[in-house]
This record gives sequence, C-alpha cells and structure tokens, in this order.
Amino acid sequence: MNTTTITAQDVLETLRTCAGEPERPIPAGGLDNVTFEQLGYDSLALIEAATRLEDQFGVRIPDEDLPMFKTFGQLVSRANG
Repeated sequence: MNTTTITAQDVLETLRTCAGEPERPIPAGGLDNVTFEQLGYDSLALIEAATRLEDQFGVRIPDEDLPMFKTFGQLVSRANG
C-alpha cells in the first residue's frame, strides 16, 4: 500500500533520471497542467518512469493505462488515488 504522496516534482525527477532533461523549459506556474509532450517526453519515457515510480513508491500503473495520462496532474492524481 502506498503511504507516500507522489508529487508532480517526483514524476519530473523520475523522468529526468530515465529520459534526461526536458527538451523545453518548464512553464511557470507549476507542473500540474503541463503535458509530457510539451516537455518532449514520449510514451517510452513515461513507461520507464511508471516502472520506476512503482519501484520507488509501490504504485502500480499498468502500461496500457499510461496513454490516458496527458498531464503531470493526471498522472499524479492516479498515482495517489
């Protein structure tokens, strides 16, 4: 059971670890409404990040569900829900 709250920053750090720095600058105002595409992260980066989040936080997000998450906020909401 997940007892740690995952943040958008956690997701970004995980993406940085597995796919490198974002291709584009992070918009001001937080990550919740920023899409992975806006920062240049593709579906393979998201799959790798989901695997690492599972290992680190114990959150299971099936690969087939990942395409429905377009923004950091959507993924964080699912991970913490």
